Amino acid sequence: MREGSDKIETKLLLEHRKGPFDGRLNLIAERGLKGGAPLVFGYAASADWHALGEFRLGVEAFGDLGSHRHFLPRAEHYAGPIVKTEIEHLPGRGDLEIEAGYLFALAAARDETNGQARLLLEYEFHF
Repeated sequence: MREGSDKIETKLLLEHRKGPFDGRLNLIAERGLKGGAPLVFGYAASADWHALGEFRLGVEAFGDLGSHRHFLPRAEHYAGPIVKTEIEHLPGRGDLEIEAGYLFALAAARDETNGQARLLLEYEFHF
């Protein structure tokens, strides 16, 4: 059973690529549709560089920025190293993107955990 109220979310994705560098900043704002819900802000950011072959090395971070009522509180943040690669031309005319890393807990997130291991798999179909 699904719990919680509905919400609306908007994101602004900024990206800069130059040579072997790829930097991204995703700014997020969301508000619950229930009356009086605050406008809540968050972010996700990454920077990576071409290393060897199809491998890219970098750093990633994400976290909370608070709300319009209390901006930049002691909130949860995670940051750490990542490695990315892509396997192209798989059966089904697709590509597999793999991202792995360990993000350390910062600020309020340290109250609950030391960090998080991350493994993201993305399969792209080409029509």
